[in-house]
Amino acid sequence: MNSVQLSGTISRQPEVNDTGIHFMLKARYPVKGEPFPGTTLIPCVVFDYSPEQKNILLDSGLRKFRVEINGRIVKSVFENEYGEVVSGLEVVANPNGLLLQRMR
Repeated sequence: MNSVQLSGTISRQPEVNDTGIHFMLKARYPVKGEPFPGTTLIPCVVFDYSPEQKNILLDSGLRKFRVEINGRIVKSVFENEYGEVVSGLEVVANPNGLLLQRMR
């Protein structure tokens, strides 16, 4: 089963297009033997979002929110206009599994 649960903050302004809202999630993970956690940026997209979710995601104060996502990992492979094969991974968030919490 392809399932992922992530928690973090949005690292830059989300982009809206005709298919969904695309954003980067900044998540931390433990590193064995290190006193501080590692950080990674994870590309995410949400489809079929509610108007409330759209308003919060596109708000200029979005860094005040902690985001929790339930979704699945999708790998895409395609050929660009230059004939190069491009591959990428992103998390497709379940709109019912997208939780936005205001941080203090």
